[in-house]
Amino acid sequence: MSVQYGAIRWNRQKRVYDVTLVSLLVLYLVVFVGVGIWRNPSATAETLLIRAFGTAAFLLLNVVLCIGPLSRLDRRFLPLLYNRRHLGVTTFLLGLAHGGFALFQFHALGNVNPLVSPFISNPRYGSVADFPANRATRQILALSPGRARKTWGRRPRGRLRWQTYPSAGPADLS
Repeated sequence: MSVQYGAIRWNRQKRVYDVTLVSLLVLYLVVFVGVGIWRNPSATAETLLIRAFGTAAFLLLNVVLCIGPLSRLDRRFLPLLYNRRHLGVTTFLLGLAHGGFALFQFHALGNVNPLVSPFISNPRYGSVADFPANRATRQILALSPGRARKTWGRRPRGRLRWQTYPSAGPADLS
C-alpha cells in the first residue's frame, strides 16, 4: 500500500485480464441460470439471479483470498496478484447485486420500507442460531487490524478470528 493515491494506469495486460474476467463471469452466470431453468423450471428469474450472483461472489471471494498464498508458492500466479484489486471489486459488485436482488425479492413488495424490513422481520433476537451472519459480522468488524491490535493485542484477536469461521459457515450454506 502506498502513501499517496495513484490513478490506475490501464495497459494491455489489464484490459485482457478484465475482458477475460467479464467473459468468464458472464459465461458462469448464463450456465448457472440455464442449468437452474433446466433442473427447476418453476424457479423465478429473480431466484436464479440471486443464486447465480451469490455463488459467483462466494467462489470469486475464495479465489481472491487464495491468490496471495498461491503467488508465494508459485510465480505463475503473480499476474493474478498484480490484478487482484480488479477481482476484489468484481467480487464486491457481485455481492452487491446478490444483496440487491435478494432485498427486492424478499422485502420490496411489503408495507414496510425494504431497507428497514430485514431488521424487523425476524423477532427471535435471543437465538444465535437464527442470526449466524450477524454474529460473524460483529466479530469481523471487531477484528479490524488496527483497532483489534490496539485493544486486545495479537493473541485474543487470533482466537476471535478462528471463532468467526464456524459461526459464518451456516450463513454461507443457507
